[in-house]
Amino acid sequence: MTLPSPERSDGPEHPPPADDGHRGPRPARTATARWAWAAWLVLTFGLWNSCASHAGARWSEGQLARGGYPLTPAFALAALRGAGTDDGDISRYLAYSNATLGRPYQPRYVRPLEGWTGPEPEHAAGADPDDPRETPPRHPGRPLVPYRDFSVEYPPGFFLVALPPALPGFGLDGYRLVFSCLMALLLTAGLLSAIRTGRALRPELPPEPVWEAALLALLLGTIAVRRFDAIVALSLCVFLEGCLRRKPVLSGLALGVGLVTKIVPVLVVPLAVIHWGALRRWRELAIAALVSSGVVLVVGGPFLLLAGDRLLDLLRYHSARPLEVESTGAALLTIGRFFDPGSAWRVAAYGFDNVVGPADRFLLPLAALAPLVATAIIAAWSAVRTRAALRGPDAPRLASEVLVRGACATLAASMALGKVFSAQYLTWLLPIGALVCALDVSRRRRNAFLLLGAAMLLTQLDQHVFYGLLGDGPQPLFGVLILLRNGLVMAWAVWILVPPPGAREPARSTPMISAGLRSPSASPF
Repeated sequence: MTLPSPERSDGPEHPPPADDGHRGPRPARTATARWAWAAWLVLTFGLWNSCASHAGARWSEGQLARGGYPLTPAFALAALRGAGTDDGDISRYLAYSNATLGRPYQPRYVRPLEGWTGPEPEHAAGADPDDPRETPPRHPGRPLVPYRDFSVEYPPGFFLVALPPALPGFGLDGYRLVFSCLMALLLTAGLLSAIRTGRALRPELPPEPVWEAALLALLLGTIAVRRFDAIVALSLCVFLEGCLRRKPVLSGLALGVGLVTKIVPVLVVPLAVIHWGALRRWRELAIAALVSSGVVLVVGGPFLLLAGDRLLDLLRYHSARPLEVESTGAALLTIGRFFDPGSAWRVAAYGFDNVVGPADRFLLPLAALAPLVATAIIAAWSAVRTRAALRGPDAPRLASEVLVRGACATLAASMALGKVFSAQYLTWLLPIGALVCALDVSRRRRNAFLLLGAAMLLTQLDQHVFYGLLGDGPQPLFGVLILLRNGLVMAWAVWILVPPPGAREPARSTPMISAGLRSPSASPF
């Protein structure tokens, strides 16, 4: 008997009846899906790339900083477009890429490790360090070797996404446009992968995940395409799809790219091992491990040969970083300034804003330990729920949903509890988080979306509004807002885990075998 593809909601064993009431809604569902995809594409490729130029953003920021700006719709639009430009990290990517290609680069970003550990110079009132007309670029006599000739805080896979947009030789604005379109493309591919995963879990999956992903992207803002974290989102989606659809080579490739680009996907590896082990898919586990190791060696090996032990500066950089201003530990320090203004203060170092104070000698070790404890707790939950799922009907599908929910919760907990919570980290959850919300029904779906959407909206407001008003110091109220945002992310992680998948099924479910997912004993090939 031929089983239907996971991408289709029907198949040979379910021929459409002549008149059963199912034909009517299909055209409407197709039209809804098309509108959802149109909204996603217009937002990520269009709206987010119609922001101001770098010079225009600097002008509107200067007007806002000085005050006395015109209260007109035209200036309001210019200020919004300027805020959306958000090209600070883009400038860093371009400088790294140009230095690697042997082209003139802006010297602000190309430094040894020692150049990052000290206080950051203030540039807002002086010459623009990102504009070669105001800050002359440095002309290298040869291509510089990353990690050896200058420090890079990202793993070697970063250059897989940062170098290609620099090859045409555009300036900052052109590089930003090409890079942002590439990130939008990666997010779109991740969303397609998440939809395939959703249809494997729910063959009659409606178009809501695309609508929800588009709305989440709108709430998060342009940062979703201004950082390279879209590659992490794609890696996570494709890795989970490969696990569910029994494609270990695909899983290994996705995991390898994620590890060599951002490292953080390593947090979901224990959950995948539990999943493969519980379903007795040892061959798939071995293949995925072999392929992912090969990707890491192929991409990272040349950098290790060229840079030697200087590649380890990457680890030294992150281990020495203080509490980043948006982390939970920094929020607690900042709130402490309600009672003692001298108990914490802002320090610009390591290329970011951080919060330090006497209490960070307790909070820093806690921030290093808490994500590991949360990962262990979620892994234990995954083991228990997977074992329970295998004792009931439709076992492989429920076990697969345990893996998807556990992976999302693990990443969310690592953000909320770690010592660094950059705004762009929420990009990891854009496609797969929208899917997890859509797997529920009625009130549970709505509440899951509200928790994640509120966290993303608050992130955008913190970045573009509240930090400018409250970040100097920072003010204790800013710590309250950050703690609220991090609490929402943590609440979402708990919400998607409890109750477990078997207790939150919709009224009508489809057995896993009809969704194209095979039983534990089926061959992976």
